[in-house]
Amino acid sequence: MPEGDAVELLKSIKAISPKTPVVIMTGYSEYDGDDILDLGAETILNKPFSPPDFFQLVKEYQENN
Repeated sequence: MPEGDAVELLKSIKAISPKTPVVIMTGYSEYDGDDILDLGAETILNKPFSPPDFFQLVKEYQENN
């Protein structure tokens, strides 16, 4: 991201809309998965990932919520 990082974006989204599901997609290993999940992310997808993996994740979330 050109400005900020995933953690800052997640915090901003959750401050505005706490119930909005957020999936963090990252190519960096600098993020501690537990910290991001504790902040409210649904899950983390590490790049590279395939579009079918992403769509499966969305489908599972829709079915369970």
